[in-house]
Amino acid sequence: MRRSPRRWARATPRPCATRAARFHFDRNELKSAKAQLQWVVERSPSEEYREIARLRLGQVLLDEKAYDEALKLIEPKPLDAYAAQFAALRGDLLLAKNQRAEAKDAYRLALEKAGSQGGAFRDSVQLRLDALGG
Repeated sequence: MRRSPRRWARATPRPCATRAARFHFDRNELKSAKAQLQWVVERSPSEEYREIARLRLGQVLLDEKAYDEALKLIEPKPLDAYAAQFAALRGDLLLAKNQRAEAKDAYRLALEKAGSQGGAFRDSVQLRLDALGG
């Protein structure tokens, strides 16, 4: 089955925008990366792409030390599949703001949401929690 060019063009902006964001992020062009991710957050019809973009945008904002903006961005409840990653990012943001007790709670939630299937992600969250005295 051959794809029509018009249909293909409509199907690709979300992955292209996230790839473009990665390209800019890797070159430390945070303003451009943010613009690409914000576009996906605001315009993607795919809930999964919006969640991934929101998570990545929160990480860019963490790098820029825009902690309150990032916390506001990740405040809405994420899809269950991404709950552990959002909780871990929340912990990172709170720790950056020197809110250690709240960061511990967020890391504990991330571990709970990750369940027994977390692998390297679960281990990294556990290390962060242990560094705060568990």
